[in-house]
Amino acid sequence: MAPPSVPAGTRSRSGSVLSHPRRTVVPVRATWNYVERRDEFCAWPDRVESRAMLLNPARVLRENTDKIYLRDVEARGVAIVPTIFATAGDDPGALLLGARDRGWTDVVVKPRVSAGSFATRRFGAAEHDAAAAFLGSELAVRPM
Repeated sequence: MAPPSVPAGTRSRSGSVLSHPRRTVVPVRATWNYVERRDEFCAWPDRVESRAMLLNPARVLRENTDKIYLRDVEARGVAIVPTIFATAGDDPGALLLGARDRGWTDVVVKPRVSAGSFATRRFGAAEHDAAAAFLGSELAVRPM
C-alpha cells in the first residue's frame, strides 16, 4: 500500500492551515511542542479535520494533552502507572500525603499538561514538602 499523499502547500500546525482543496489523509507525527502552545495545538486538529482526515482524531489529540485522560483509560480496565491527579484547588501537600499513604516513598511530580520530562522532577521521601511546592496545582504524582 502506498503511503497517503500530502499535497504540496500543506503546512504544520504552527504554519498556515491546509490550503489544498482535495481531501487527504494527514498523519500526526510529532506533538512534543504542544506543552508551551496548548491552545494553538488544540485548535489545529479542528482546522485540519474540516479539510482532511486526521489519522488521530481531533478529539483524541485534544484530550491527550492533559494526563487526566488516563483516568478514563484506567476506568476502561487498562492498567496505568499508579497516579494521583490534582486539579485546581487541590492541596498539593494533601496529595503527597496520599502518596505516602500508598507507600510511595520516592515520587515523580509533573504537570498534567506535559510531554516527555518537561517540568518533571523526582523527589525522595524526605523531600515531599519541596515536591508540594514544585508545581502547585494541576499535577500528577507517580511512584518511582
